[in-house]
Amino acid sequence: MNIVIILLLLTIIVETAQQLFFKMAGMDNKKRLIYSFLGISMYLLFVVIWLRILKDLPLGFALPIMGFNYVTVAFAGNLFFKEKISIKRWGGIMLILLGLTLVWFGGASFL
Repeated sequence: MNIVIILLLLTIIVETAQQLFFKMAGMDNKKRLIYSFLGISMYLLFVVIWLRILKDLPLGFALPIMGFNYVTVAFAGNLFFKEKISIKRWGGIMLILLGLTLVWFGGASFL
């Protein structure tokens, strides 16, 4: 597997973790500083990986792929915080996945 694909997957994981830590910071006043620090740390790690990705991929391809974060954050919110995923949100998730498929197969010749 190409290293850039692995890095794209890693950024999605890191950004999802970042959002979970920020959510926890907002929910827990006693541990707000710890969770905020973890969220900011994930953001800094994301930036480092993202800069490496942009070295090899066109921005017009890489950025739309990051839209997958909306899907992973929705599932993580459901899993960890019991947030509901409505029918309309499921529809949005399906549209995002369709868009990602079109971007991936329509412009991935450079991978």
